[in-house]
Amino acid sequence: MAFLDVIPFSLALITFGWVTLPSLILQVLISWGEIAAGKPKAWILALGSVFLLVFNGHDILVAMNVLQSITKLAPWGFFIFVILLSLYGENLFRDSEVKFMPLQRKL
Repeated sequence: MAFLDVIPFSLALITFGWVTLPSLILQVLISWGEIAAGKPKAWILALGSVFLLVFNGHDILVAMNVLQSITKLAPWGFFIFVILLSLYGENLFRDSEVKFMPLQRKL
């Protein structure tokens, strides 16, 4: 929220409410949908999404003076999310490689 000097706080709050928060919540819902679909290791994606949502929420509450903290957690939330998303994607890739190995042998 360092850009508050450039745009009014009300615009930042509207942007957060209509863009950022829904996309963070949507990411959490998508990851829980992966778990509900029975995808293996989907909990990795869900955990990363929760970190992303909670750490960004923390920084937003600090910017709104609801919480007092000097530590910015949003970059760490994004970092953890990307690492866990990479692990989840690698797991899917490995599973698909094992799944299609017999097909490759036949070809």
